[in-house]
Amino acid sequence: MKKKGLIIYDFDGVLVNSQNAIKFYYAAIFRHFGLPELDWDNPYVSGQVFAMTHRQLLSQYADGELLEKMYNYLPPFTIQDMLDATPLETGVAETIPELSADYILAICTNRGESVDSYLRHYNLYGHFSYTITSNDVRNPKPSPEGILKILSYFGADNALFVGDSETDYLAAKDAGINFIAFKSTLFDSQIITDHCDIKQFLHRSHT
Repeated sequence: MKKKGLIIYDFDGVLVNSQNAIKFYYAAIFRHFGLPELDWDNPYVSGQVFAMTHRQLLSQYADGELLEKMYNYLPPFTIQDMLDATPLETGVAETIPELSADYILAICTNRGESVDSYLRHYNLYGHFSYTITSNDVRNPKPSPEGILKILSYFGADNALFVGDSETDYLAAKDAGINFIAFKSTLFDSQIITDHCDIKQFLHRSHT
């Protein structure tokens, strides 16, 4: 059956609620190297964490040899610890399997290779046909490179991006595709707070 279109998702803050896991992760890194922990009450800091790649974030606080040490340091967490601290966002478990029957689903994220572990843990891996991480592009979001790579792979001309940050919004706009904001107010974007709501948007776009 021919698919109706392509839906590209951001990962953190859209498919999974990773706030607690990311806070634990960076607290452990900064504590290990004797640096002050990140000020999570500062909107600028929290915006950095959820929009930047791992290296981009660390480079705001260290450089040279220290940066490399921080980048390569693995906090004493197991993958299960991180999984347990990273629940799915509202409506994902119900909506993704249903949408994958009619749409091509893909992911474009500034997270690294750990995405597959989360998708397998939540039995979502087989529903996504393509995943682009920060390891797969030269220029992560807000560059449209990852999105354009997905569009080129599928030859899709009817695509939608679901994101939660200005970084996502700019990447989608520069790639020339529609954008929906998840739990965020982003310029002129339509907002959804539950993934089940996306079905209403898709229904209107096909009528």
